[in-house]
Amino acid sequence: METKDAYNTIISKKENNNILFSNIKSNPIQSKHKISFSMSEIELKELEVKDNIEYDILLQKFPTKHAMIDEIVNLMVEVLCSKRETITIASDSHPIEQVKERFNSVDSGHIEYILECLDKRECCANRVNRIIF
Repeated sequence: METKDAYNTIISKKENNNILFSNIKSNPIQSKHKISFSMSEIELKELEVKDNIEYDILLQKFPTKHAMIDEIVNLMVEVLCSKRETITIASDSHPIEQVKERFNSVDSGHIEYILECLDKRECCANRVNRIIF
């Protein structure tokens, strides 16, 4: 329930700044670090990620995977907007710049592979960040 309380606090603070999160579909990851990006910077990063992965084409190719594709985009944007020095993936800490570089190089082929693996149950949904990295 702490995550839900943190989520409500964030939403409340953002509403006070006249920024509404009308299309949040996933639970935010609770973090000790503050996100210092403005909404416009996050939106720009999301547009960049969607362009890199050919989001519209992926949605046409995988019409039943819309939610999963959105979750992958959200994960990527969260990592790319992170101000941490390191990110832990598969119990290993990696320099944030190295992780961001790899996430910036993700294209539609990588996302298609993830979606196909999830369909074949060769990997678990909670390990998507490990596959991307």
